[in-house]
Amino acid sequence: MNPLKAPGSDGLPVIFYQRYWDSVGESVTEACLSKLNVGASVDWMNNTIISLLLKVQSSDYILISLYNVIYKAIAKAVTDRLRTVLDRIVS
Repeated sequence: MNPLKAPGSDGLPVIFYQRYWDSVGESVTEACLSKLNVGASVDWMNNTIISLLLKVQSSDYILISLYNVIYKAIAKAVTDRLRTVLDRIVS
């Protein structure tokens, strides 16, 4: 994940977690593992902000979705796990 991309619904960009990992790392890891291993609820982080941004070089708009960084990390972990299985199933 790009550390300087727009922050998610919690207002915290990736760089925040990188910079303050010593303080927040244990809690973030615990939250991710509780979802991945136990199936804990992610309702507290499953908020998305949908926004329209004006493109720089045209008068068109682009739709973006801002997800919580922890939610993105969990989604990436699930995707990576599925990829290893799907590579064997789908050829």
